[in-house]
Amino acid sequence: MVVVMLGKPGPVKNLQGSPESKKIKVEWTSPEDPGDDPESLHYRVSCQGEGYDEPPGISKETEETEWTFDKLTPMMKYVVTVYAINSVGESQPSTIHITTKPEQVEDGQNTVTARKSAHHFYAQKVGPYATDVSALSHYVLLWCANRK
Repeated sequence: MVVVMLGKPGPVKNLQGSPESKKIKVEWTSPEDPGDDPESLHYRVSCQGEGYDEPPGISKETEETEWTFDKLTPMMKYVVTVYAINSVGESQPSTIHITTKPEQVEDGQNTVTARKSAHHFYAQKVGPYATDVSALSHYVLLWCANRK
């Protein structure tokens, strides 16, 4: 009797991310070893807020070597993981940690960069009057938090 072991694919290579304020585009290259069934090769890519042990995270399957996660939170750290999958099984994970950029509001002359944490709201003015802290007063900043 002859036993033949079929191979899973190797891990994806060159995993990179390009963050914006509310989205992250990730790209990678195919594994060097696609395993014993290269025709069935596809990928599972997931994105989860760093520091969270359980879902909800976002997980999608694709045949492409790129994916864009949207509707994310500005200035938040995320963990992105990609698996190569064939009919035999899945590869070891490839992972990156990436932070979305701050959200910016522009009024033609100035830019206000804002981010919030669980208990604070931060705003930074960038523009011709950036040294004048009172110049922020013409912006209306609304922030509501659930209070128990």
